[in-house]
Amino acid sequence: MDFQKRFKEISSKWFLSEPLLFQSICTHTIIPNQSLTVPMRTGKMRIEYSPLLLEKLNPEQIEEYLKIEAFMSDSTGTFSLKASG
Repeated sequence: MDFQKRFKEISSKWFLSEPLLFQSICTHTIIPNQSLTVPMRTGKMRIEYSPLLLEKLNPEQIEEYLKIEAFMSDSTGTFSLKASG
């Protein structure tokens, strides 16, 4: 799965439906990180994601993880969520 493309689709959807989430996503760089043990994490103006862990999630789950990271995005700290299952 092309995750960069998926993230762009989600952000395009959020442009009208979730403007604050869209703004948060636009201020961060989204980059893959193969060493993560969680699907995504946020910190230092980046949202990093694990391609291996995201492969196991459906598109709706990926959007929910991205939504949580967008809500939690903060340039002063790092937050992460563990995958269930």
